[in-house]
Amino acid sequence: MDAHRRLLRIGMMAGLGSGFCWAVNNLLFSHGFTVMLGVSSALLLPLFCAAINDSCAAVSLLLVNGAKGLLGSFFRAIHSRSGRVICLAALIGGPAGQLAYYYGIAYAGATYALMITALYPVIGCVLAWFFLKQKITLRMWLGILLSGLGAVLLTYDGSMNAIQADFSLGIIAALLAACCWASEIVLAVYAMSDLSASMAITIRECISGSTLLLLTVLFFPLAEFGSLLTDASMGLFSLACAGVLAGLSYLLFYLANKTVGCARGTATNATYLVWGLLLSMFLGTGTEVTLRVIIGCAGVLLGVLLVSINTEEESDG
Repeated sequence: MDAHRRLLRIGMMAGLGSGFCWAVNNLLFSHGFTVMLGVSSALLLPLFCAAINDSCAAVSLLLVNGAKGLLGSFFRAIHSRSGRVICLAALIGGPAGQLAYYYGIAYAGATYALMITALYPVIGCVLAWFFLKQKITLRMWLGILLSGLGAVLLTYDGSMNAIQADFSLGIIAALLAACCWASEIVLAVYAMSDLSASMAITIRECISGSTLLLLTVLFFPLAEFGSLLTDASMGLFSLACAGVLAGLSYLLFYLANKTVGCARGTATNATYLVWGLLLSMFLGTGTEVTLRVIIGCAGVLLGVLLVSINTEEESDG
């Protein structure tokens, strides 16, 4: 019983930590992207930024594993059956999911893209329940739905300014991103029956980062590289820092999902919206605290509380 509760605490703290790190990543990534947007108007700029983010995450995780003397284990793991499953998860959640998310923002606007993708925990739990046979109680389902609805309230500003000719394409892209992220974590949890969270996320970021870098080299306009390197160095530095935070965030996210399951892992990670709000208020970026925002935060936090409650019945099961 004590061991179960200790694992529960570790998993929940890892999930909350992943949400905090992801909120900081979003702030740094947004700053870097904005700086570069002033230099480059290339349609493929999101691809370039995503490549920097994931490749820096991969390098930081490889350095950590190298310091631990685990690089040999990394190369063995990537060729194992579970390693190949993680590679598939990386391609789904990385290049496919991230780019779909960024283009959802580009075509439908950040408000609507965030609203749609914030529902990925619900999709992930459905997939985990169906494919992994993870036990999800009625109370946990209620918590997941509350967390998702709270996230929607936090991101919805009542504005219709984002609507444009390609709005439907943006909504489809955002929905695709949510499905990709949900599928990724279910595949990762399946693979982590044989792999540690640290090894799994290192493989994930290496595959995602290298694939995005390859796509950038193949398709990003060559003329844009020079201007980005010379005129947007601070943007590159911000993206690199965001990448390091992304690596830590994903490591904690994978650890949470492996330890306490997809329901609790994804619900605690969804607190990145609350962390982001608190950070923006602390940094004075002009976030207005309205009744909608308060209710949204309460929904996310109450949802996390509901999925995190440990009962005797669940401990025995």
